[in-house]
Amino acid sequence: MKKSLNLNFMLLFFFLTPLFFILFGGYVGIIYFDTFSFWRLALLYIGVITSELSAAFLSNVLLHEQKYKRAPFFILQGVFLLLLIFLYWKYSLWAAAGFFFYHMLRQMLILFHFYPLNFCATLLQTLLHPLFLNAFAFYLQLHFISWSIMRYFLPLFILYFFVAATYWNFSLTRTYSLLLYLAFALITYGVVASATLQTGIIIVTLSIFLWGLQCIRSTPLTSQCIFGIGSLLYLFLIQ
Repeated sequence: MKKSLNLNFMLLFFFLTPLFFILFGGYVGIIYFDTFSFWRLALLYIGVITSELSAAFLSNVLLHEQKYKRAPFFILQGVFLLLLIFLYWKYSLWAAAGFFFYHMLRQMLILFHFYPLNFCATLLQTLLHPLFLNAFAFYLQLHFISWSIMRYFLPLFILYFFVAATYWNFSLTRTYSLLLYLAFALITYGVVASATLQTGIIIVTLSIFLWGLQCIRSTPLTSQCIFGIGSLLYLFLIQ
């Protein structure tokens, strides 16, 4: 029963977590440019899920030695190819090439299972998911990207780092974890438009609370829960 419940939670977070990789990029477009397109984010979500399912398929074949089935894998690649054609037609060659580059790196992350490079794997996965994908979501909304926008995604980068670290068994001491959460608090305070002393105290308190949760039980599932909670709190603060 408990195993089945954990599996259901894992499936839920598998489809839910990618939303946090792209929603903030669209949300920043709403706040500062009053522009939002639901169907563009929906297409990007399909692309991200397709890439994640492809990676899970390759992981099962290479790591768990499950039987290779061509049909599901080629269907996934066909869906992704259609999305790349759309990006090239609607946006530019660079947009299609950038998303293809993301897809290839996402699949190549599996190779880190064969080498003791846990920190590199953690860093690359964190760069790809909350940073690149949110920036790409912003680009799809507004047809341009600015380095100044990236600061809005840095708090998510820090929050997701713990998810990737627990997945790749990259251990962090409580001191380093606390420093990362304080960095999250500092960057969030700098991003919030109407930041006051009271807001700063709330942000620091929430950061220490999230750090405490992380210290109590550091597993991939709990880290994803903390990432979701932290992301929602961050979304509430920047609106």
